[in-house]
Amino acid sequence: MPLDVRRTRNTVALASALVPCYGVARETRLRPTALRRPVTMRVLFFAHLKDVTGCAETELRLAAPADANELWRQLARRFPELAGFRSSVRLARNCEYVGTDGRFADADEVGLIPPVSGG
Repeated sequence: MPLDVRRTRNTVALASALVPCYGVARETRLRPTALRRPVTMRVLFFAHLKDVTGCAETELRLAAPADANELWRQLARRFPELAGFRSSVRLARNCEYVGTDGRFADADEVGLIPPVSGG
């Protein structure tokens, strides 16, 4: 279920996140600064992507909210040769595949998984 976020002058209220408090529902409030905190993640490169980037892993810091598109933008800035592999590489967050709508949190481990073949 998508969250309904309503902004007020000093807080962000999640309208669908009502928390019961001794029988009375109260709204959960988040500080706007908490939503903008940078996300630091460990990015792992596999197979030929190690050769393309020249490393097996790197640390990446993104502005929150961090999504797959922003991750690819930052990676392409740091490793321009990597941009050509975007259409064939899958992303895995904490050992589970994510789609193009994937979101990332602080301390996530993200793997770039190229297509492989074996025999």
